[in-house]
Amino acid sequence: MLISWSIAEITRYTFYVYSTTRQVPGWLTWARYNFFFVLYITGVCSEWMCMWLSVSSGEVEEVGGTVVWGVVVGMLIAWPVCK
Repeated sequence: MLISWSIAEITRYTFYVYSTTRQVPGWLTWARYNFFFVLYITGVCSEWMCMWLSVSSGEVEEVGGTVVWGVVVGMLIAWPVCK
């Protein structure tokens, strides 16, 4: 998750810095708009994995199972993205 976030932020802010000078290199434009496809999937899946591990560890206080069901429903909605 941290690697995905880091690569996304580095390309995003480097693109923004270059765009202030209106001289964005072609490779940076390509990276900015194509890395997204891989980084989004790895980022979302790793975030859900972190949430699931924290809920399944039993250390999260829940109110009538609301937290667990919220995570399960969210994972089912996001499943097509991670597949």
